Parts: sequence; C-alpha cells; structure tokens
Amino acid sequence: MIWLAAPPGARVALSDEIAPIDTVVASGGGGTALAPATSGRLTAEIGIQRAVASVRDSIAVRRILVMGGVSWEAKFVISALEEAGWPVDARLTLAPGIAVSQGRPGTPDTARHAAVIVVGAVTPGDAGGIARYVRSGGGAVLAGSMNTGSLASLAAGRTGARVRPASLTFADDAPRRALGFLAILPRTDAVPLEERDGRVAVAARRVESGRVVQIGYDETWRWRLGGGPRALEAHRAYWTALVSAAAYRAVVEIPRQRDDDDAPVARLVHALGTPTPAEGATGGAPRAPSPTLLFALVSALLMAEIASRRLRGAA
Repeated sequence: MIWLAAPPGARVALSDEIAPIDTVVASGGGGTALAPATSGRLTAEIGIQRAVASVRDSIAVRRILVMGGVSWEAKFVISALEEAGWPVDARLTLAPGIAVSQGRPGTPDTARHAAVIVVGAVTPGDAGGIARYVRSGGGAVLAGSMNTGSLASLAAGRTGARVRPASLTFADDAPRRALGFLAILPRTDAVPLEERDGRVAVAARRVESGRVVQIGYDETWRWRLGGGPRALEAHRAYWTALVSAAAYRAVVEIPRQRDDDDAPVARLVHALGTPTPAEGATGGAPRAPSPTLLFALVSALLMAEIASRRLRGAA
C-alpha cells in the first residue's frame, strides 16, 4: 500500500525503478494506491515536482505443501498453483507405504510453507502435524470430507450430503454450478465464503493463530478441463485466491538507502488526518498588495518627499 499527500484534485503519477505503476487523483489531502509488487524505490510526480521513497517491508513468498492422495484433483491443483508462480512441495499417497513426492515435503513449517492444501485422506501423524502448523500461525485449505481425525478440529464445519451439479455446462459467469460438492455445515465461529442455492460450498475460520479455508468441491479439475477458453485461467485464479485467503504472511524488512526521502508529510497526514486551519486563522497565505495600491502608495511617498524639500528650501 502506497500513501501519498497531494493537493486535492492533483493527478499523481506513481512509478518504481522499472515502470509506471498507477495514476492517483488526490482527494482530501492525499490518496492511496495498491501495488502488489514493486522494484527499487518509488517515485510520485505532479508536473515538475517529484518525491521519492523506499518500500519499508515486503511479504516473503513461502512454498505451498500439497498432501493427500494421488488424484486428478491433486494433479491439477499443483499445476494451477505452479502456473500462478507458487513454488510447490507435495506428498501424495499412491498405496499403503507408497507415496509420490515433489520438493521437500516434510512436516509443514511456517519457516518454509505459506499454506498446506489437503486433498483427500492423510495419515494420523500428518494430520497432527498439520494441526500444530495451523495453530502456530500457518494456513490450510481443506478439500472434501473432513469429519474425522485431527483435521475435524480444524475444519470450518462438518460436511453433509453431496449436492449434485446445478448445470450441465461450465458457463463463464457461474462455472462452479456445473460442479458437485459436499455441503458444509459451518461452525458458529466460521464465515461462509461461497453459497449455492442456500448451501455453503466454501467457509473459513480462525484456529488460534492460523487460518483455515474449507471447500466442499473435490473435483475442480473437471472445470479446468471441461470449461471454455477461459476455464484454465479462471481455475488458476480460483485456487490462488483460496490459498491467498489462508496463507501465512511473513514480513521481511527491506534495508533502507541513506538518501531515501521518507515522505514524512504523507506519513503525518495518514497518521493524523488532513490538516485544518487553527481557530481564528484566515485559512490561507497572506495576499500580496494589488499593483494599483502599490502605485498609489509610491506616488504619495514621492509627493511627500517633494513637499518636504520645498518646505526646507523656503525656510
């Protein structure tokens, strides 16, 4: 988030060291802009006026851990996240004692993982590790049924009967109506995020320091493969949004440069609000005297000087 101070109505051009970011029209003494990613110092310009400041901190990107069983859903969830730029670890059970791994899929840890995605059943040991990870601040996305084991204490609710698809085709305006899902019966502290025909399909809740998003959909891969031309992008964006809603965010301080302008006016306006004139103040800068008044004053002084000299001569 970028905060700036500027006269009302001014158009402020924002850029970083690579390219322009946005143009903000100031109101009430300033404005704000959201820049998901920046490079180097930030610059704000109004005409020939220019201010420079550095980013104070950033979000460290952790890896995503996918756990559960080998399935089409797990395969295409991993594909969607990797296409969106998330680094992914995975451990998926193929048969008792046999697992398929990717990366370093150890026990989930906030030092390495931003979120864990559970697609299918996990062992009791893995479930306990996920529970500890979430309670220490991690994020989890739980797909499918979570009515038993350690994950039941994390879930946003119990899963009920399966709801059949409400459409035969993946329409761009409501593609998930063509997906079946397990209806979620949310807990009292859960927040429904998506409903369909009065039934909750996605819900979220806080668990101590962590966050959990539970989805009733367990075959979103059908949307990716059976939708229209925009289905692949939409499926990718949907899973990215789910992960982002739960992900653990580690803040990293960025070293400051000595010649940085810390934008003190912008920070002061953000902290204290728009300045207002003091009681009894005129509310503006002093006005310069008009040219006519200056000419009259100079003429009067000149006439007084001439009269003074004549009076001295007469004496």
